[in-house]
Amino acid sequence: MANTIVNSIEDFDNSRQKLFKLKWFVVSLGIITSLFIIATIVLAILFGIERNKTKPDSLFVVNNTKPDPLFIVNNTDGICSSSYCIKAANTFLESIDETVDPCENFYQFTCGTWIKNTRIPEDSSDRNRFETLQTEVTYDVIDILSTSSSTNDTISVINARKLYASCIDEETIEKNDVNEILSLIDREFGGWPILQESIWNESKFDLIHLSVKLSQYKSFPLFYVLTDTDEKNSSMNCIYMGQGSLGLFDRSYYINESEITRSYRQFIKGIAMAFTNNSSINDTDVDEIFDFEKAIAENFLNTAGQHEGLFNRTNFGNLSTLMNTSFDFTDYLQRAYLLGNVTLNNTDIINIGELKVLRNISMIIKQNSPRTIQNYLIWRFIINQIGHMPKRFRVIQQQFYRIFIGTAIEKPRPIKCANYVNSNMGMVVSRLYIMKKFDKYSRQESMDMIKNIQNEFTNMINQSDWMDPSSKTVAIEKVQLVQQRVGYPDGLDSDNITNLNKIMHQYVMKKKKLLLTNS
Repeated sequence: MANTIVNSIEDFDNSRQKLFKLKWFVVSLGIITSLFIIATIVLAILFGIERNKTKPDSLFVVNNTKPDPLFIVNNTDGICSSSYCIKAANTFLESIDETVDPCENFYQFTCGTWIKNTRIPEDSSDRNRFETLQTEVTYDVIDILSTSSSTNDTISVINARKLYASCIDEETIEKNDVNEILSLIDREFGGWPILQESIWNESKFDLIHLSVKLSQYKSFPLFYVLTDTDEKNSSMNCIYMGQGSLGLFDRSYYINESEITRSYRQFIKGIAMAFTNNSSINDTDVDEIFDFEKAIAENFLNTAGQHEGLFNRTNFGNLSTLMNTSFDFTDYLQRAYLLGNVTLNNTDIINIGELKVLRNISMIIKQNSPRTIQNYLIWRFIINQIGHMPKRFRVIQQQFYRIFIGTAIEKPRPIKCANYVNSNMGMVVSRLYIMKKFDKYSRQESMDMIKNIQNEFTNMINQSDWMDPSSKTVAIEKVQLVQQRVGYPDGLDSDNITNLNKIMHQYVMKKKKLLLTNS
């Protein structure tokens, strides 16, 4: 949003009054549009789920060229009276606290009853409308992934079900214990020094090699790298880089010593001890891991700061000059993309967020020993794998989570595994879901609703008397640039799945080897 505001302001003159009015208008436009779109998407999913429940056999009938209308409008008063509209209206009415004057406390008026009647599950730290809806969708996904594959299923669908089956198989996870993960850490990553004490050899430490290997397992603690649509040219892809993630999620937790930071250090030590079944873990290693992460955190931007920042746009050929760091980002990217058989060209575009943060991280790396950096990066990898490790590790993690985020128990295994498969094979899961559970007509109707919202905003702009013609032109352009992303990408519900299979063909699943399916 910040980018949008800045770009639009640059198109106008420097009149402070006009800038203020325009900024207020664009911000308001963005907020209101976002709220409308969010509400529309929620309604679309509710409608899709509800229609499927009430008419499960009619959604994908070939001869059904004219679906039943979602909205049945009473011609005398213009009010929708279909069962779908009634359900949607009732959903909102059940949330409203009618004893409150909306002019006095609008939030309490709109959400009061829902807050009063909603209980936070023991396996969650909060609850909202989206989570309620997500839970319903997740259980549908569990049903889909639990179904045995047929001879008509594509290899991508079969692999998704294999991945779910391996995740749900706790008996095999307990049987395999930690042999596989320890072997992987030693063979691919160079070992975890905290377990090897003085045996670990830092002369073999190669940070770029380690970072590339970790990226194969979606571990980006220092900085992230991804390929996505170019924000300046939606017909092209580009590389995005920015600050990574933190074990405690947000930098604010590292400012002062607290029960959470003490518990986090105990979490690190507890996991290391669970690998060795002894108490000889060196506290110095634990403290150095935490201190290194704290130094990183002190340079990270918080969420608000990330949203306010702009991307520094460059190309691969100029990356080293722009970064000007001891850590060779050019070499790292080159090696990382070669794993996917992609050779980067000097003209390839790279958008860098939090440039100053990345430079500071490079300095922190230079100031710390290879042992500390290796210990930290392997620790962050292990955090991501605990959910797929024996129960004794998950118990230690849950003890930490009880203090950190307030959850009393672990999420049910089927939910964790469904989310895991969805995060790794989202396109496959999405296709299965929309073909089995989602009403494709509600998606189109939702997109029509969004288009109507855009048209109404355009009319409001044209009718405004405080904006000059040039201001109106730019504001209308912003309205027209709102992208419709409802439900799922275009083509995912098509019978032609060649592109999906092409994307997923390199996924090789081993039913009894959950950890190794990441490679």
